[in-house]
Amino acid sequence: MNCSTKTQAIAALMVLAAVWMPTFLRLRVAWFENPDYGGLYVVPLFALVSFFREQEGWGALPVRPLPRAWIILSILAVLVSWFSPASPRTSMACLPVALALLVLAIYGWKRLRPILPILMYGLLAVPPPDRLWSELTLLMRFLSLESSQFILHLLPGEPVWVDHFSILLPASAQRLMVEDACSGVRSLLSLTVVGLWLIMDARCRLFWKLILVFFIPPIAHAFNAARIVMSVCLFSAGLDEYAEGEWHRLAGYAAVMAGLGVIMGALRLLERYAPEPSQLLLHGPITPDKSCTKPAPCESRSI
Repeated sequence: MNCSTKTQAIAALMVLAAVWMPTFLRLRVAWFENPDYGGLYVVPLFALVSFFREQEGWGALPVRPLPRAWIILSILAVLVSWFSPASPRTSMACLPVALALLVLAIYGWKRLRPILPILMYGLLAVPPPDRLWSELTLLMRFLSLESSQFILHLLPGEPVWVDHFSILLPASAQRLMVEDACSGVRSLLSLTVVGLWLIMDARCRLFWKLILVFFIPPIAHAFNAARIVMSVCLFSAGLDEYAEGEWHRLAGYAAVMAGLGVIMGALRLLERYAPEPSQLLLHGPITPDKSCTKPAPCESRSI
């Protein structure tokens, strides 16, 4: 990259950083004060790691001069998002567009194509709309209750009933409320954030990556339902102190870690048995070494 192109690129990135800094500051409040969005602050960190890891193979590609038109277009995108009367969500959603324009202008499509998934992944840092989040929470509460009731009916012990987002234990006359925090929506968001980053960085075929992305919500839901079932069993056994407070919160963390373990195990299997074509061409198929099974030549003697 020549001096002129580097200067223009640095100037455009400084404009992006300066204009979007208030948006990051406003989102930081949502990340650290709202427990529902507590895991979203790691999205920019993961995106930066993936970006610099992808950038290692950029040295062989040619660099194009940065036209002034692209700088003007990027600044216009920044200003439109900045002066938009909408919330910081809209402003943050315009950031990948401006970054894509800069990369396309400096390096071209060959370098933009590999980082498009990274730019799309960065959108996860934006908290979802409140109405969508409320409807998703309500749906997750309903599904968690239905799944937990199905599993509890299969287990031996006292019967349980579900009544208006609560689980009734008739034998012990207890009503256990399934609150929004127990719906599993936080586990789903955290597992999606980390799971998508792991899947995006995996070296397996795209088809199996998409299949695994589709299975992230069922995995999160299954482990959250298991957490609810475990809590109900503890209450039924009279061990209330292990089903509330810090123990209940640790069970939520354990559900997320268990889901991540399943995803990481599936990725290890896919990388071994369904690697991406570039890895297969680089290393070749795994074949047994036949050199050790080759019979030794017969020794001939003259009599």
